[in-house]
Amino acid sequence: MTILEKLDWVFGSSIWITTWSATCLEFFPREHLDHSVVVEQFGASIPKVRNSFKFLNFWADRDDFLGIVEDVWCNPIEGTPMYRFTRRLS
Repeated sequence: MTILEKLDWVFGSSIWITTWSATCLEFFPREHLDHSVVVEQFGASIPKVRNSFKFLNFWADRDDFLGIVEDVWCNPIEGTPMYRFTRRLS
């Protein structure tokens, strides 16, 4: 019996596609079976990026807001100025 259509499928999730976006699939010719071999080559994974800092206005309405900001900004942090700045925002 000859099969005239390619019926092989590969499934993945949206998380898989996002994490391994450089993945490639190679379908080989069918030889002795009804299915062909599929070889998956994994590309580099995309590193997760932390969400950027977001300031919410209602924080400033707290009575202890200025005290908290002063405490955080007065703590010494070693490193470059940009590193110190971003560490204080996290």
